[in-house]
Amino acid sequence: FGHDAGDRALRTFARVLQTSVRPGDFVARYGGEEFVVVLPDSTAAGASNVLARVQEALARALSQGDHPTFTVSFGVTASDGHGELVNLLSTADRALLKAKKAGRNRVVIASDNDAEPEADEQPAGPESIHDIAITGV
Repeated sequence: FGHDAGDRALRTFARVLQTSVRPGDFVARYGGEEFVVVLPDSTAAGASNVLARVQEALARALSQGDHPTFTVSFGVTASDGHGELVNLLSTADRALLKAKKAGRNRVVIASDNDAEPEADEQPAGPESIHDIAITGV
């Protein structure tokens, strides 16, 4: 679809995120098509509910826009405030890979098994405009 379509998709998704989270939440572009969403004072289940609403809002926005449709997948991990950011991001990213491998357009909450990478763990494949990957923390 080209760079222009990708840029429009990223702007649309950024607007959806901005309008879907609370004022004290933190959203940042983390790389190419990846974002980090930090939801302070939220449980993993609460974050999962918020992110499901983001998916619904994105579907509504895409039905009215001038760009290709795409889905969003989330990997979620919870913090007790004592974990290192790099470890939290890594755990959330592994949950994100599970979401993609399971068919994309999903919210996956990290389990205890996600704390350590599997030996054969590989990314789900090349990213595309059809799959904006979200790492949620």
